[in-house]
Amino acid sequence: MSRQLPPLNALRAFEAAARLLSISQAAAELHVTPAAISHQVKALEEWLGVPLFRRLNRQVLLTDPGQTCFKGLRDGFDRLAATVEKVRGRAGEAPLTVSAAPSFAGKWLLPRLERFRSAHPDIEMRIDANSKLSDFDRDNVDIGIRYGRGRYPGLRVDRLLAENVYPLCSPQLMRGPPPLRHPATSPATPCCTSTCPSWTRPSRLGRCGCAPPA
Repeated sequence: MSRQLPPLNALRAFEAAARLLSISQAAAELHVTPAAISHQVKALEEWLGVPLFRRLNRQVLLTDPGQTCFKGLRDGFDRLAATVEKVRGRAGEAPLTVSAAPSFAGKWLLPRLERFRSAHPDIEMRIDANSKLSDFDRDNVDIGIRYGRGRYPGLRVDRLLAENVYPLCSPQLMRGPPPLRHPATSPATPCCTSTCPSWTRPSRLGRCGCAPPA
């Protein structure tokens, strides 16, 4: 539903004149002539159907309807100015974009995001849940969190976390038949491979006495 509002210039002229209680000072503030302010105020009075000022010799005073109108306009203009300033301030600030693998983002990063926002309310953060290596020039990514040894030439690298990896197996597999006593001594046991190279790294498998999968 459309709002029935008087012209904005008339509202601005009246708000300035009412705040300053002076036609000439309102004209100086808005960089127009006093006659222009008087014309806009008169147009607003005709639109509303009530007088807003009592005009004395060299002074203007607000009528009761003028007081009511001024209070609403002052509050409205204050909220409008605050909203515009907020939007302008954010328009020049791109969000901090953090790229991380979906599993890490969901299980570690997102649960800590609210605490970060509380500590840094002026920073807007965007999470890019992505496993591929980021191109910082092309992808608009500020920080990348990746699993690896930290060998990324040309980038600053900080270790975030260390991990411990343990081999596990079910009790049924341990009992057999045939019983599993060592990964390398049970050719009947099927070998599963991983698409993540770090899990099947030769040095890691070698410590278990196993050859890397072909």
